[in-house]
Amino acid sequence: MLTTKNLHINHVKIDRSLVKALPPDIALRYQALPISTDGEKVTVAMAHPDDPEAISAVSMALGSPTFLIQADSYEIDHLLAEIWPQDPPSKMRVLYWRLTPNGDKNQVYIQKLADHLHAEMKTVTIPWHGERSINKLLQESEQLQPDLIVFQIPEPPLIPRLLIDFTLNRLVENLPASILVFKEPRWPLKRLLLVIRDGNEISDPAVDWTINIARGNQTSVTILPLLPPVPEMYGSSIRHSLPDLLSANDPMGQKMRSIAYRLSSEEVEGNFILRNIPPMEQLKVELSEGDIDLVTISVNPKNHLWRWFFGEVINDLFVWFDRPLLITK
Repeated sequence: MLTTKNLHINHVKIDRSLVKALPPDIALRYQALPISTDGEKVTVAMAHPDDPEAISAVSMALGSPTFLIQADSYEIDHLLAEIWPQDPPSKMRVLYWRLTPNGDKNQVYIQKLADHLHAEMKTVTIPWHGERSINKLLQESEQLQPDLIVFQIPEPPLIPRLLIDFTLNRLVENLPASILVFKEPRWPLKRLLLVIRDGNEISDPAVDWTINIARGNQTSVTILPLLPPVPEMYGSSIRHSLPDLLSANDPMGQKMRSIAYRLSSEEVEGNFILRNIPPMEQLKVELSEGDIDLVTISVNPKNHLWRWFFGEVINDLFVWFDRPLLITK
């Protein structure tokens, strides 16, 4: 078994009969796509060619020696979907949590968002009673199994510590769905800010949600990778730059190229931006300079070193942000 990396396969001519030599459950599960053979070895494009379980399953299913190529997971999924069409996905569900039953001016905003996502919408009224309200919302979400939960954060003194209280952190951590929180709604969603905090996983729900919202909506996306500022002690010898980032062969560079490919394939206008300042300052500057309608960011990463270095970005956002914030899972 040999491997190589980072080959784009979107322009490769695919032998469909060879692809179908790999059972669809194996191909879809391990994101594996046989693309050619010399009669002895089969060249297989895989999202994770370093996964021993995936390597073993694909090799056994093909019954031939393999030459593995690492390719973009989105490109592989796109080609597999053409060859192995799946059942239409179930309709997305949006759950709107409101604190009062009357005079809700935000209902129109959430309904427009649900319509844009082609989603079913359900509204649940749960007055704020601290931990009891959180538990009630968790029960409702278990029954409905929503993809997105939307709620407004009132200003103090109605909920004096909701922005920083552990209950909100518990809500973000325990709910299985993505969460959209806002102080004031903004519609239409014409300018999105996609915040990338970790390059270790090319697959990122924040990217999926952003593209889903922007697709076919004349919406522009700004991609902001949160990189640590270069210490002054290094002077001008080291600087972050977009060309270096987009051409880098590290996980963040691969992720940025994957995002660029997906935006291009979906015909979504996008631009990348870098700022050599601390992460929270990067966000604040971008929000102050850009007329952003929605910020999208994934939940806090499990990488403890990353969390120690950057701090709890989402927690800090709750304190000062003034734009709708989509926290994805």
